[in-house]
Formats: sequence, C-alpha cells, structure tokens
Amino acid sequence: MAYLRGTLHISMLENAVNAKEAKLSEKESLQKLIFEWSNGDFNSYDEAVEERILEDLLPHSNIKELQLWNYKCTRFPTWMRDGLLQNLVTVALKHCTKSITLTLGQLPHLEALNVKGLQELEAWTNMQYNSLRRLKICDCPKLRKLPDIFDKLEILTIKKCNALKVLLITPSLESLVLVDNPSLEHKNEYPIPALFTPSSSPT
Repeated sequence: MAYLRGTLHISMLENAVNAKEAKLSEKESLQKLIFEWSNGDFNSYDEAVEERILEDLLPHSNIKELQLWNYKCTRFPTWMRDGLLQNLVTVALKHCTKSITLTLGQLPHLEALNVKGLQELEAWTNMQYNSLRRLKICDCPKLRKLPDIFDKLEILTIKKCNALKVLLITPSLESLVLVDNPSLEHKNEYPIPALFTPSSSPT
C-alpha cells in the first residue's frame, strides 16, 4: 500500500471506521484522489464523525488532483481550509450539499476548479488563485458573489446560480458560458470571444 501510485478512489466513506489507518500522507506517489460518500440520507449520520473521517484522510502534499463527492458536512477539513496541498492542479467538489463557505487556502498551482451541487454555498473567501485558468460553477443556488481574484481565468462556466448577481469579466477571459442564472448581470468591461446566455441548457 505504501507504493500506491496514480489514482485512488475511496467510496462509501460513511462506513469508514478508522480512516487514519489509510496513512495517505505517506503515499507520495499518488497523483489523484477521489473521496466519495454514498448519495443518500442516513438515519445514523453524525456530522462530527464524517468531518473527522475526512480530516484523517490528509493526503501527501504531492497530490495533483482532489475530488470530493457527496460530502455532507458544513466545513471542509483543516488541511483544505489551510491550503496544505500546495501542489494541487485540479479540484472538484460535487454535491457537498451542506457546505456554506468555500475555503481552499492559497493554492499557487491550481489551474482548474469545478464546483457543482453545493446547495447551501453562500460565500467564497478571498484567497489568491494566481494560476487558475478554468472555473466551472453549477447548481449553487445560494451563492451571491464571486471573489475578484481570478486575474488569469480563461474559461468560465456558470450554470443555475440563482442568487448570483454580479460577474466581473477579466481581460484574460476567452470563453464565457452562462446558463439559467436569472439574477446575473455581468460587467462586460472587455470584449469576450464567446458569450452564451441561453435560458436553458443546450441539448
């Protein structure tokens, strides 16, 4: 197990007993990690327990891609909030339905961020993502504002963010896709090569 490399996908984490025994912080050859909880409601769900599980799954700092699926706690673990994974290039957060604030710390190499189905997400902390090129945000109905920190963003997709009202367009943006964002007004200070604003998703 110490020599695991490539991609590791751990599912059904709601059944984990002692996550710390995985010793992921010692798996220096892993490049991609997927942490997945089952998509459902559990009568015995304990948020403190689930938060501890993810806290104990601290990856090695060499990890390049991290995905969380169906995580149901209001807070992300400290190693995410404090930006301990400095080599992350890609992050995907999918259906983390109770998360209220998105805090990823300073991630100097982050190039792609995909946020989908964070139903309670309201705020995004103003951390610098100087390498971020691709940002996709879908189905986050309570998100009101994006931070003005994406100076090098090239591709931006926003879908079904009902509360989002203002979008500042930056000079580096090459592609902008907006779908089903009824309150959104973009401050188009720069010309955009591709602007798609349909009332519904394309088939």
